Amino acid sequence: MNGEPLPIQHGYPVRLIVPGWYAVASVKWLAEIELMDQPFSGHYQTDKYCYEWERNGQVIREPVTLQRVRALITEPAPNQEVRAGELVVRGVAWSGAAQLPVSR
Repeated sequence: MNGEPLPIQHGYPVRLIVPGWYAVASVKWLAEIELMDQPFSGHYQTDKYCYEWERNGQVIREPVTLQRVRALITEPAPNQEVRAGELVVRGVAWSGAAQLPVSR
């Protein structure tokens, strides 16, 4: 990771990347791998990692394949080199459709 060996907390010895799913949906610790000839429809893929909204009285569900942005780091700038040591990170965050506003 970043030129260093992959640490155990990030999936050592191998990190599996699942195309079409953002990182938190990727498996980090495997016990076995099973090849399938159809898309997997497990509990999280079909029941949990979905966006839901209502349109014309009908509930529409869409699998989460991209995480919707709710925060933006403005400083340091992308690709900006920073010195080692204490660093101030600035940005903005918003709650979007969340039930609670961002408090700090």
